[in-house]
Amino acid sequence: NRLRLSDRSGPFSAWELCVVAKQKFLDYRRESNTEARRHYQQALGIDPRLVRARAGIGWTHLEDYCFNWSGDPAASLAAAESSAFDALRMDPRHYSALYLKSYTHLLRRDFDLAEAECENARSDNPNDPELLLHQGYVVSCGGAAEKGLDSITAALAINPHHPNWYHF
Repeated sequence: NRLRLSDRSGPFSAWELCVVAKQKFLDYRRESNTEARRHYQQALGIDPRLVRARAGIGWTHLEDYCFNWSGDPAASLAAAESSAFDALRMDPRHYSALYLKSYTHLLRRDFDLAEAECENARSDNPNDPELLLHQGYVVSCGGAAEKGLDSITAALAINPHHPNWYHF
């Protein structure tokens, strides 16, 4: 039972647009990612202070980069990073923006900064299994495989019915 824009008459709130955008983003398809970005942008048109939408736009750019959906991968990565910074200017402790910033550092192979941003994000959301999984990967890439495996094991324990992509 997924929420669709056609399920309701009348305008959506900025928050509802973010919910629809997140669902589209999690489809992991190019077309859905484009729709997600459009919904996040619509949400910002309604409420320019909605940090969740700013971070969400960044995640769609990151997905373009990671799945090679962009004609200009460097620009996609830069747009993801810029969105994270925009969101953090508005809310310096926003979990999703910190997580996004960590991911951009990882992709630039700056493992120390990526780990530091993971720790910042975890201070606000210590039991998010996806963040723990990400942190385990970051730490492992930075050369501390045993410590990384501890984070990954913790993520699997928190969410034992995880999606298959956890094993990436």
